[in-house]
Amino acid sequence: MAWKAKPSPGGLIVLAIILVVLTLDGALLLLLLRRPVTLFTFGLAMLIVLSLPLLALLGYWLYGFFRLRYLLDRNGLTIVWAATRRIIPMRHITQVVWGERVEEEMEIRGGSWPGCYVGYGDLSGIGETFFCATRPLLDQLLLVTPTRAYAISPDDLNSFLADLELRHLLGPLKSLTEETCRARWMTLPVWTDRAAHLFLALGAVVNAALFAYVCWRYPTLPSLLPLHFDALGHPDRIGLRAEVFSLPAIGLVTLVANSALGLFLHERERLAATLLFAAALVAQILLGVALFNIVH
Repeated sequence: MAWKAKPSPGGLIVLAIILVVLTLDGALLLLLLRRPVTLFTFGLAMLIVLSLPLLALLGYWLYGFFRLRYLLDRNGLTIVWAATRRIIPMRHITQVVWGERVEEEMEIRGGSWPGCYVGYGDLSGIGETFFCATRPLLDQLLLVTPTRAYAISPDDLNSFLADLELRHLLGPLKSLTEETCRARWMTLPVWTDRAAHLFLALGAVVNAALFAYVCWRYPTLPSLLPLHFDALGHPDRIGLRAEVFSLPAIGLVTLVANSALGLFLHERERLAATLLFAAALVAQILLGVALFNIVH
């Protein structure tokens, strides 16, 4: 049986924060479009870009909040949060404690805010506790196992307890393991590949530096400037100064394309993926040299 979590304002709080960030991004974008190209406008653009990972994280937490379920059957309890499932075998539950009987404040290591409590903490007399609830400790149930306790907040505590006792008396149909199951994308080896992280981070930093350099020099550039030189070093192509943005733009496209292809190949061909990440970094450096020769 699937039990919903108790209603709380936790989801609305996250949604409000997302709307605030989007509003600020919109204001920054309008300001960016109205100002001439300078290093200041590059800073505005970077603020918008840096807000994207924050929005992704907030979106994931919002998804987790609305997906929170407690799946109960004869074999055990499964806590569903976002892209993870925590499985607690029925035979491992040795004690059920009302949260109101714990005389201690919650201190959670993880993401938590009013109306949403997800993470780990330590409770006296209970030990290590994993919280996945929408209500404060007073409205939580603690399911104690030999390894840790699990703090939950099903919509109807009394009915949930009755259902838990009934299924415990019926006995399990199969043996489960107390474990955490994550979505496949969360277990990909790329998350622990330091070389991939290094090449991707350096590629992104160098590409951002190219855009910053163009924005810094842009106000002092002439309206027309040489964009290409022949073998003898003579300019053979003249263009508008706005065209200098094409070089870092090409670098960005290369970085995104190589990163996407590398991430796709990484699990099966780690070496090929690493070479793609490294090639993207080398491309940024070569484009930087070409850009310096044009602008300087």
